[in-house]
Amino acid sequence: MAETRDRKQMDAAALLTGLAIAAGCAWVAWESWSYGLGSLRRMGPGFFPFFAGIAGAAIGLVIAWRALRAEDDAGQSVPLRRLLFIGAAFVFFALAVQPLGLLVTLFITTLIGAYADAEARLGQTLVLATCLSGGIWLIFVRLLGVSIPAFPSGF
Repeated sequence: MAETRDRKQMDAAALLTGLAIAAGCAWVAWESWSYGLGSLRRMGPGFFPFFAGIAGAAIGLVIAWRALRAEDDAGQSVPLRRLLFIGAAFVFFALAVQPLGLLVTLFITTLIGAYADAEARLGQTLVLATCLSGGIWLIFVRLLGVSIPAFPSGF
C-alpha cells in the first residue's frame, strides 16, 4: 500500500493576492511619507495613511507567507474585486487627504472600500460613510487636535 502524507503545497492565488496587497500598501506608505507624519501629539496628514500602509503591507506579507504553507485550493481565483476596491481605497486616501480634506476623503474612501463586498448596498454604505467620517473627524480633529484639514482647501 502506498503511504499517504498530508503535504502542504503553495496556494498560488493567496500568494499573489498577499504580495499585491503588500506592494500596494507599501506604495501608500511611501507616498504618504511626503505629507509629513508629525508626532503622536501632533499628527500630520501623512500619519494615518503611512501607518495604515505599513499595517496593510504587514498583513499582505502574512497572507503571502501563509500561502506558501497552505494546501493548494485549485479552482479558487484571486479575489480581484476585493483586491481592486481595497487597494483603490488605500491609494485614494493617500492621494486625496491633502487636497480634499479629511471628511470628504474618508467619506469617499469608505464608499470605495465598501464595494469590495459584492453584497454592499448603497443606503447602508452611505450611512456607514457618514458615521465613520464624522466619528473620525470628531475624535481626531476636534478632540485630539490632529492637524489634518477637515475640508477641501478653499472651502
